[in-house]
Amino acid sequence: MKDHHLSIRMSAEQKESLEAKARELGMTCGQLARKLLALGSGVAEEAPSSARASHEPGQARSREAELRWLRENRTQLNAYGGQWLILEGDRLVAHGSDYLDVLREAREKGVVVPFAYRVPELEGEVVWMGL
Repeated sequence: MKDHHLSIRMSAEQKESLEAKARELGMTCGQLARKLLALGSGVAEEAPSSARASHEPGQARSREAELRWLRENRTQLNAYGGQWLILEGDRLVAHGSDYLDVLREAREKGVVVPFAYRVPELEGEVVWMGL
């Protein structure tokens, strides 16, 4: 297998959080990132066959239902500020501030290929305006 390099732009707070989680798990940030990628792709673990979704890892799949859910529920997203959401079609399957916990909960509910979205934290009063 050929190694590849991945760069991720994140805030200092996100970097500190990632480093703290890696230390807590006795891993380097790189090891934690590889574990998260494996969990997210379904390579490291499989959902029980009875809980499988209609799609398998590696299959092309439209995420229009999840994107539509985000659009239709954007005003309620503020309640999830700083949290990870896992969507499956038009339903919210799991949410929380720790990605691994949220992913684990979604897997337990049968999600094979998760659609994850992190809701930004809003500080102070924010006004959204579309042009």
